[in-house]
Amino acid sequence: MTPQGGPLIIPGRQQSLWGDKLKKSQRLRRVTGIALAAALGSAGLVAVATPAAYAATPSDEVAKLPISSFGAMVVDDAHERVYVTEGNMSGSGASAVLVYNFEGQRVGSLATDQPASGMALSADGATLHVSQSNSILAFDTATQARTGAANTPYNVTCGREVAVAGGKTWFTETPYTGGSYCDRPDNVALLYGVSGTSSVNTGWNSEGRLKIESGPGAPDRLVMGQAGANNAANAFVATFDASGANLVRGPQRRFADAEGKGALDLKDLAQSADGKRIAVADAAYGTRLLDASDLADAPVGYQPLPTGAKASAVAFSGDGKYVARGADASGSVSDLLIQPADPADGTTTMEFAFEGELDGSRVVPRGLDWSKDGSRLFAVTTDGYGHWLHIIQPPPPSTTRASRAP
Repeated sequence: MTPQGGPLIIPGRQQSLWGDKLKKSQRLRRVTGIALAAALGSAGLVAVATPAAYAATPSDEVAKLPISSFGAMVVDDAHERVYVTEGNMSGSGASAVLVYNFEGQRVGSLATDQPASGMALSADGATLHVSQSNSILAFDTATQARTGAANTPYNVTCGREVAVAGGKTWFTETPYTGGSYCDRPDNVALLYGVSGTSSVNTGWNSEGRLKIESGPGAPDRLVMGQAGANNAANAFVATFDASGANLVRGPQRRFADAEGKGALDLKDLAQSADGKRIAVADAAYGTRLLDASDLADAPVGYQPLPTGAKASAVAFSGDGKYVARGADASGSVSDLLIQPADPADGTTTMEFAFEGELDGSRVVPRGLDWSKDGSRLFAVTTDGYGHWLHIIQPPPPSTTRASRAP
């Protein structure tokens, strides 16, 4: 019998701390109200939903990640692989990108010369672009072989974000070294593009850090947001047309009012499957839903996150049906919400609380991604020390009321 809060040991399958599937959570629970979560919760993951929500219980595969920090996650649907980087740039020397399958089993790694941080897939999914401290590497996703490298202007340990838009690769640059110095709010952050084996300065820069995002719904659009800036700064979100030789800035927006209140605390960006909406995980506000054409607030937004939860991640499913919203929350407060991408859809939100030593306790910034068909959500959680990869398969919404015993 599996002790409560402990891993489920699968007979006939060798278990190790890092390899294979660590466990399949059988502690997912659906109850008829958030108030019951604390009463029914265990040391692991608790699913919270109201009646008439979903027809079946979601499944959750969990793998322990051998990392002390989180850099990036990329989902490769064509080959059913999930790539994860540690993002710990304070070290040096050979490292690797971790590779998992869609069942949570570790199936390999991609060797890098230095610690890796940001990643992005090419539009056709054939190439994985990986940032290390002195270059942007390219890997063939079919063969897993390294196929090229582009030099970066600085050899730094601050890590980079990587995105592909307009058929070109873009990356952020914070030209400093030293873990504590990287997060200074007055740092200069730069945006570069890749051209062959070289990098090209776009001329765009800001204070703090830059986060960039692209998506198949608008393949020529690059979204850029300011994060980690001075607390007094009024951080921005902007979009760029990447279809030509040079980036052309589109709409931009800052969020503080005339009194300086409401400034953005950016943790993540995501574009909807049709490219019409941009979602922003704002730790100071929640999940902002913007019209991509002008960055104005969408006519209908998402409901607030639970009290005490701070937005940390957001991701749209590739089929356009769902949005997942991650949060930093404590105790039985929900850390993850899965719901229809259309906020006007009245289907009940499915909520999850990560509470245990075997599951993590919150979703990390930028720690959510979907399979293209929306059948799986990949989430990285942490308890401040360890990190876990969750593969959640939400059941389809039900239009009938499910009967539940207390």
